[in-house]
Amino acid sequence: MWFDNPDSLAAKYKVASDNGLAGIGFWNLDCLDYGSTDPVVQQQTAAMWGAVKQAVAGWKQPGDGSSSGAEL
Repeated sequence: MWFDNPDSLAAKYKVASDNGLAGIGFWNLDCLDYGSTDPVVQQQTAAMWGAVKQAVAGWKQPGDGSSSGAEL
């Protein structure tokens, strides 16, 4: 079984950043329902991407400890 939500993603991204990894990857982004008109589904999809954006914004650059400031 595999499961992710914004909290689990944030924890994984923190581990990657804290350990100086150069980035993160995704297994299957098409599991998110981008075409739904259901407000709950839209909020959940936005929250998943929000976790990614938050992690990337504070990502430590290898070698200098600075943040990338990258945007999605």
